[in-house]
Amino acid sequence: MNVGELIERVRLEIFNDLTDAEIVGRFNELSRRLFRSFPLPNKEHIFVTAATNGYVLPADCPEDRIQLVTVGGMSYTKISPNLQGPPNFYAKMIGGKLYLEPNPIQSEVVLLYRQRPPALSAGRLADTPGLPEDYHGLYIYDAAAWIAGLQKDVDMLNNFRAEFISLLQDAQRDIKTMGIRRVKETTLW
Repeated sequence: MNVGELIERVRLEIFNDLTDAEIVGRFNELSRRLFRSFPLPNKEHIFVTAATNGYVLPADCPEDRIQLVTVGGMSYTKISPNLQGPPNFYAKMIGGKLYLEPNPIQSEVVLLYRQRPPALSAGRLADTPGLPEDYHGLYIYDAAAWIAGLQKDVDMLNNFRAEFISLLQDAQRDIKTMGIRRVKETTLW
């Protein structure tokens, strides 16, 4: 579902006179929480210019969610900027930039990270949230519960919250295992 469809579904669930921007603001709050708690697939960014003093991180890359930095197949250890005695190959993030030591001269730099959620806007109703579509109901029931709370309708709030929690539990079960495949040994030789 896109943002416009989500807003219409919220309005079908509970009557309200909130603006699209106010409802979308609630969607963005939920997106930030969900993207922090669910292990959604990593995103890859390749810096093709080498020997740069400080690579500017992509706009959707928070410094604390970088998973891996590799240069020419070699993994760089992510460290704190004030660490004493760093390892031979390390990466540090300062002020939205990635600094590598030693700085590669010819190889491309590959950055693997957990992205920020896409910012939703009432002006772009055709955009979709970054969460898998099976769980877009989370946006609907969270916003509906929020509106019911604003209206002081405790019964509706509890109903929407129960729907939200049920969907959230499904998402936690399904998304937490997304991409995890393990080999199971069935026969010993």
